[in-house]
Amino acid sequence: MSQENARKGVWRKIYGDAFVGGEAYRNLAYLCDSIGNRFAGTPGDGAARAFVLRKFQDYGLPAREEPLSFLAWQRGTASGAVVEPTNYTFQTISLGYSAATPTEGLVGEPVFLDYGHPRDFEAAGEHLRGKIAFVMEGSAPGDRFVHRSEKTGLAIERGAAAYLNMNNTPGGLPLTGTCRFGQASPIPCAGITKENGEMLKRLLDSGLPVKVRLVLDNAFRESTSANVVAEIPGTDKADEIVVAGGHLDAWDIAQGALDNGSGAVAVLEAARLLSAFRGQLRRTVRFIAFGLEEIGLIGSTRYAEIHREELPLIKAMINLDIVGVPVRFNAEGFDTLVPFLDELRAGLPELELEPASAGLGLHSDHLPFALAGIPCITLPSRQPNTGGLATYHNYIDTLDKVSRRSLCEASALVACALYALATYDSFPVKQKTPEEVKETLVKHDCVEALKAEGRFPV
Repeated sequence: MSQENARKGVWRKIYGDAFVGGEAYRNLAYLCDSIGNRFAGTPGDGAARAFVLRKFQDYGLPAREEPLSFLAWQRGTASGAVVEPTNYTFQTISLGYSAATPTEGLVGEPVFLDYGHPRDFEAAGEHLRGKIAFVMEGSAPGDRFVHRSEKTGLAIERGAAAYLNMNNTPGGLPLTGTCRFGQASPIPCAGITKENGEMLKRLLDSGLPVKVRLVLDNAFRESTSANVVAEIPGTDKADEIVVAGGHLDAWDIAQGALDNGSGAVAVLEAARLLSAFRGQLRRTVRFIAFGLEEIGLIGSTRYAEIHREELPLIKAMINLDIVGVPVRFNAEGFDTLVPFLDELRAGLPELELEPASAGLGLHSDHLPFALAGIPCITLPSRQPNTGGLATYHNYIDTLDKVSRRSLCEASALVACALYALATYDSFPVKQKTPEEVKETLVKHDCVEALKAEGRFPV
């Protein structure tokens, strides 16, 4: 039997196992309904890690926690109101790592900066000093993506007194999310709904003086968390490693079912599915449930730092962040990886995957590996159970939004990809040199963002 036919035989077994029994969804239901809040530094964070560790061990994998110390952030109450030219209270939520306001609140004039692209801050100049930077989430069509942490950094540089982030999706839902990567923001930062943001914009357009009061009660403390690591040892190429990871933590305002219970459970399920082929995997396959992703990719960044000497042995890293019905593979800036991914796609025609892409994202756990030159793969997906609602970083990221079928499909596809990566005779691509990494960052227009966020590789 040819290697290709043998591989397809394994893939059939993987898909059959994934779709029979419902293990992945049961694991996700336990994380969401029995544990609940998995925010970094909370009791749920520890309970979720213990559960994942136990499941890895139940599947026969040696597993461990790798502890992490960090500055924890605790959300308090939040309120916002227009106090001039009228009185109107609006729904408000603190962004992660936001400073608190004074007890009596902070009153300031909002300055609307559109999507908060660097050119918008440049145009505002000194006019922003001492005022509230008011921006929309996301980026304008045709512009590079500007993350809220970059926008917050620009607001701080310009002397803003506070930062106000407007959701761009209707539905009365303010967004949370980190405003600074792994560090306390020196200014208060809050999210508001699209509807209230549009009202603020109309007031500003009227030409009347507008003032807003924010009252945010947040706190910081030292705490600990951990990455959970398990592996299936390889055979004749055991010193070479393929990594599959996804973050286990989630924001404190919802169950974090999609972001990222789905990805963490898909990693766990891929481990279970591949455990049946122990002894057939030539390379070691390592599974990581990362901690502290939402507050600044801390778990994956620390993993890369702690395992620095081992990084040259990692042949590829698959990162799973919000999985659903797989749309395509993405090679995260590694153009030379695309032919391999398209070959993998061709072997699974029934999935009707789009051709692989190679865009580079900066705000999930593959980034520390990509900055080290390691080929990284992500899995863009669509969500069939959301009813068109945007669940990202808001109150409605709950278990009912996750499709059982898509969770099985994604887990099986990842397990098949890992099997292929672990069994190839020679690996299809090599790691990039530091100079090649910087060239990739320039090509994908990432340098300005990483510098603003303090993460550009030296």
